[in-house]
Formats: sequence, structure tokens, C-alpha cells
Amino acid sequence: MNVDKKQLIIRNPDYYSELEFARRLKLKGQESYFPFKDRGIDIVGINKKGCPFFYQLKARNINRQYNSYWFPVKLKKLIEFPRGKNCYWVFCAFKDKGKIDFFQVPISIVLKWYNETIRTKKNKDEDHLQIDYKKGTYRIAPERVAKKINIMKYLLKLS
Repeated sequence: MNVDKKQLIIRNPDYYSELEFARRLKLKGQESYFPFKDRGIDIVGINKKGCPFFYQLKARNINRQYNSYWFPVKLKKLIEFPRGKNCYWVFCAFKDKGKIDFFQVPISIVLKWYNETIRTKKNKDEDHLQIDYKKGTYRIAPERVAKKINIMKYLLKLS
């Protein structure tokens, strides 16, 4: 990894994850477009048939103390995000040496995840969705939500 890439990851992980995800979309046959203003959609992908896909990306480094990724989420952003079968939130989990695992989760599943996670919290200002990492696999926290949603189902593969 060269110094420029490392500094970009450290100083602006959101921007770097958007660039890397756009490269992945290209491999899947989609052209990527970045809106001029960030209004909840970070990337619009267009497939070869001209069908649009909408993506909101959230990028985080692992919290080494807990082996977890904590993705901040605001209910307002979830409500404003478009609904439909081609609307996704993408959770970008930074690993060592600049590698990223992407979880492309449909908005309907993100809303379910959010509602299941937040319903028992006392302080609604600290909303976040948590993914735990252990021995090469990912799992949603808390446990009761992981029983309903398998995050590994949404892990993007390069093939």
C-alpha cells in the first residue's frame, strides 16, 4: 500500500470507500454516477439495461477493543432514502492493509435492522448499527437481531 492510499483511508474513509465501491460496480457491469450534492444517495449505478440503483454508503474502521464496526445511522436519513427493490445501504468494513468488505443491504432490511436494534435503547441520539467480526465471519449485534438477519447474506463477492 502506498502512502497516498493509506493517508486517504485514514483521513477520508467515506470518499475512499465510494471510489472502491464504484470499482466493484464496474466489475458487476454498472456505471457509477456521483450526485453533485449529498442528499442521502452517494452513488447511482446504472446497469446495461438502463435500470438505476441507489446506494448510500457508510464506512468504518474496526473498533479493535470490541472487534466491532459501529455505523452511525439517523432515522431521518432512513426515512428520506428512496424505497424500492434497487435501493441499498452499503456498509463498508475496513480491514487491514486497505481491504474493505462491502455489505449491500436492501433498504427494507436496514429499516428492520434499525427498528429491532433501536427499540430497546434508552438514548435515541446514539443510534448506530453494529456488526461484530470474529474469526473471519461477521454477525449483527445484538444477538436477538442476528437471529433474524444474517449479514453474511449481503456480503459482496467479486465473482
